[in-house]
Amino acid sequence: MLNTAPERLRKTLATIPDGEPMPALYTWSVYIPLHFITMSVERAIQQPEGWQSGYVEKVRETLKLNEEIKQILIDKFSNFSFDDEIPYIDYGQSGAGFIYSDETDASIEDVFWIKDKSQLTKFGATQLDIDLYVAVCKLQVKEMERLLKLGANPKAKIYNDGEEWETLDRVAAEAAYLGTMINLVLTHDRTATVGIDHDGDATTLISLGLYEMMYAMLIKYCND
Repeated sequence: MLNTAPERLRKTLATIPDGEPMPALYTWSVYIPLHFITMSVERAIQQPEGWQSGYVEKVRETLKLNEEIKQILIDKFSNFSFDDEIPYIDYGQSGAGFIYSDETDASIEDVFWIKDKSQLTKFGATQLDIDLYVAVCKLQVKEMERLLKLGANPKAKIYNDGEEWETLDRVAAEAAYLGTMINLVLTHDRTATVGIDHDGDATTLISLGLYEMMYAMLIKYCND
């Protein structure tokens, strides 16, 4: 599934009876149902046209193969849906180590590492803009969407001890870093592996899917 290889998947599943519950990968003390991998491939790629020109056709092919895999899973397993929510916040709070968010109860001061939050608006950021940044740090996707609809600006300049902090930049930086570790798998230029002592490609893909999903949401609300 990580390598979007439907024929290999069919062979792997050939001896498993139809109608079994969706299997899960157990890693970092959390369960990752395997259809989350398929969902994350879509979220990680988003729009192929946004990739560098040499990779557009490659990721289009990956999405096509991923659709085949989705149908294989639908035909084989039960009690799951591709509309299931991936519990990113739960993964982060568990200390799993592949999604870094234990900030669910953090205050604005905690998120920005400051004592005086009044400075944050020095460059013109509004409270909505600040709340949006905090929601991103807490992986609160629904709250992000609510704030964006209210007018929060993903590119607002938030002042913090002489630095500019920007919501879109934070998410883009996280996605870019994760992409360096997994994008070659998505373009079929590298083979992903998973083993008893190595799950990095699977968990990196889950994390990248989250940040690319958040980035796609934010970019729609940018003014330029």
